[in-house]
Amino acid sequence: EEVEKRREGSTEHGYTWRVDLGASEVYWSGWYSGMSKLFLSVPAPKLLLLAGPDRLDTELTRAHMQGKFQVQMFNHAGHSVQEDLPDKVADVVSSFLVRQRFAQGTYDPAAIRPCC
Repeated sequence: EEVEKRREGSTEHGYTWRVDLGASEVYWSGWYSGMSKLFLSVPAPKLLLLAGPDRLDTELTRAHMQGKFQVQMFNHAGHSVQEDLPDKVADVVSSFLVRQRFAQGTYDPAAIRPCC
């Protein structure tokens, strides 16, 4: 009955379902297959931002142990780390860009945070 309610476009929360997302389930596994290999094949310095270590597959774990990319874990973040911890993500990405010489750092005394 709830599914029928959603198909009709009315829910108790006021959201309207425009597509039957479940119908696309047959394609979900293909969306991510080979993604680790593609990531690792990029011939540039790489930074991988993750919400936790359980997101690393075997291929990425091995490559990380070999130093092929930098990984940053955000253990207190959900699926969208950039939305959950925007300041921390910005700090990590900007540090990476400066370290790899893609950007030049600036000295801003007002931006220095106390360590304790």
